[in-house]
Amino acid sequence: RKNILLVGPTGCGKTDLACWVAANNNRPFYTAIVGQCIEPLDLLGSKGVADGATFFKESRFVEAIETDNAVICLDEINRCTPNILNLLIPLLDHRGEVYVEELSRTVKVAEGVCFIATANIGSQFTGTYRFDEAIVSRFTYRFEVTFLEEDDEARMLAKRCGISDEDSTLLARVASTLRAKTHGFGGTLSRLVSTRQLIATASLMNTGISIVEALDATVVPSFDAEGGTDSERAQVLQSIQLICG
Repeated sequence: RKNILLVGPTGCGKTDLACWVAANNNRPFYTAIVGQCIEPLDLLGSKGVADGATFFKESRFVEAIETDNAVICLDEINRCTPNILNLLIPLLDHRGEVYVEELSRTVKVAEGVCFIATANIGSQFTGTYRFDEAIVSRFTYRFEVTFLEEDDEARMLAKRCGISDEDSTLLARVASTLRAKTHGFGGTLSRLVSTRQLIATASLMNTGISIVEALDATVVPSFDAEGGTDSERAQVLQSIQLICG
C-alpha cells in the first residue's frame, strides 16, 4: 500500500496537488479534514434516532475507503489527535482494515485506494502534534512541496483567476520579493505570502479592484503593524509600492 505524505508551508497548494493527482488520473477524490475530528467516531459516522431507535450512519470517509481506486486526502494530518492517528494506522499499513463496532463490521480499504496526507510542520504552527515513527513509517513516499517559481505562479494566477498577464506578473513578483525577505532567507519578515493569498488577491482584481487595493485586503493585514515605520507591515507596503507603483 503506497501512501504519500506532502509537507510544506501553509497555502502552497498541497491539498490542490492531491486533488490534481486524482483528476489527472480520472480517479474518485475525497478530502478528510482529519484535524477537525476529536474521536474516531467523528471520522467514521454519526449517531441518530429514528422511530424511537438509535442508529449509526457511516460517513463519506468510510464510503471513500471502500471505493476502488479512490484518492483520499488526509488534510493536515499532524493536527490529528492520537486517537484519530491510532484509527488510521491499521488503514494505512498492510492490514488495510479497521473494525467499527457501531457498524458491526470491518471496514476494508478497497483495491487501488491511495492515501495522500498533508502536513504543515514547524514551530510556527500551533495546535499540531509531533509525528511518531508509527505514523511516519506508514507513508512510503514523502515529498516536500513549496511555492511555484515566479513565472509559473504568474501563469497559474492568470489562468485560474482570469487576470491579465501584466497583473499576474506583478502579483507573483510581489510574493517572490516578500518571501525572500522572511526569516528563512535571512530577512526580517515573520511569515510567507501563500499561494492561497495570491489567488484571493487575483480574484479581487478580476472584479476590477486595483492590485494595491486587493493586496491591502489580503496580504498586508497579515503582517504586524507594531513598530511604525520599522514594522513588518511598513516593509511590505514599501515593497508593494516599489513593484506596483
